[in-house]
Amino acid sequence: MLFDYDGTLVSLSVQRETALPDDRVMGILKGLVSDSTNHVVLVSGRPRRDLEPWFGELPLTLIAEHGAWVRDRGDREWRSTLPLEEGWKVRVRPVMERFLDQVPGSSLEEKDFSIAWHYRAADVESGTLAAKDLVDILTTLTANFDLQVLPGNKVVEIRRGGVNKGTHFATHLAREPWDFILAAGDDWTDEALFAALPPSAFSIRVGITASSARLNVESVAAILDLLESLVTATR
Repeated sequence: MLFDYDGTLVSLSVQRETALPDDRVMGILKGLVSDSTNHVVLVSGRPRRDLEPWFGELPLTLIAEHGAWVRDRGDREWRSTLPLEEGWKVRVRPVMERFLDQVPGSSLEEKDFSIAWHYRAADVESGTLAAKDLVDILTTLTANFDLQVLPGNKVVEIRRGGVNKGTHFATHLAREPWDFILAAGDDWTDEALFAALPPSAFSIRVGITASSARLNVESVAAILDLLESLVTATR
């Protein structure tokens, strides 16, 4: 795989539960990838079955399930960064299923390397309280296993250990002498990516909260405004 040594690496984090990318987001991505000196990397906790139909026709690198699957720019094939093993799911799935009854409106999503309990459509108070209980239970249950419990935005996910959102950068992209690196994300799982970047990178955490990122912005809209300005500047 060849990278343009004069290029730009732009990493976007996508962590929405069900929302399709809107026209503005797609327009920005198309604008960025239209410049061949840009290398756009989209990092997500979503499964590849979601990312492929949404972004598969764009010449960018897709990273699914927090780093467990990678589809490099210019390649149509996904490659797994972990051996596929499902025995652990038998241990945790019944525990997570009990929370479906406790919190109406919640749902369970099984991916190749993880299981996620979503409560975006549930009552906020009951969902938040149940999420804390589920995190505690799963953390205790899997203390001696190579598993990670990831509390996110209206979701609790348990996944195989061994990779994270920063792994692909640290093991592959960091080798290239990029002139400019911009990374943005709105979830604590993005902290692994921010930590893997060099000090010269412009990393941005959405939300005013403690972060490994160099900068914070209040909203996703601010990130989209920034990216649109970059697209306009290169035309």
